[in-house]
Amino acid sequence: MPTVRPAADAKFVLDIEEETAGWLTSAKGGLAAGTVVETNAGTAGIPDKQLGTIAYEDLVLRGPLSVMSKAFYAWLRAVADRTMAARKSGAAIVTDAAGHERRRLSFANGLLTEITFPAADTASRDAASFTLRVQPESARVVFPGAGKIVITPTRKKQKLLAASNFRFTLGDLPTKRVTKVELPKLTAKVAAEGPGDTRDVSMSIRFDLSAFDVEIAGGGARPW
Repeated sequence: MPTVRPAADAKFVLDIEEETAGWLTSAKGGLAAGTVVETNAGTAGIPDKQLGTIAYEDLVLRGPLSVMSKAFYAWLRAVADRTMAARKSGAAIVTDAAGHERRRLSFANGLLTEITFPAADTASRDAASFTLRVQPESARVVFPGAGKIVITPTRKKQKLLAASNFRFTLGDLPTKRVTKVELPKLTAKVAAEGPGDTRDVSMSIRFDLSAFDVEIAGGGARPW
């Protein structure tokens, strides 16, 4: 998160369009950076300098794949289906261990530009997690007012999806000996546009889907 390092016991909550989408394991990015524009030097020989275009870092969000809200999965589905989903506004909220809000990084008109799916691995003991990259048009850090605000994501308790618990099929090929699948990354590439305008994403995005890798134990790769 920008400007302030979260405490060791901090937790993160994702908010989408003023609705809680679920807990995150990490959230970073959103810093504002401006270019410095120099004008021609005057009679004194010293160029004038002024702040140019303001840009914001991408937000990088990571969390458990299986316990987010329906609205969150709908947002991912729209990108995975290569449909033109509207930008979303929201916040990455930092809480203490008890769930009291400490600060939030609010973002406006965020475009989901990258989805990294978890690897399926029979040797893994970790929960399956996603990583998202969101391109905001603007972002700012907001601190809560007086009193404590308790964050309570509206989801039932669910068992986390294990990265080792998967089934893989590919046509008629034998897959019982597949031990690991590196799933593809979906990236939305956005054409450059002028600053300050709300972008029409239906005209400025193309999607790229990376290849995926498969590991097979023993002699299981022979039929492939």
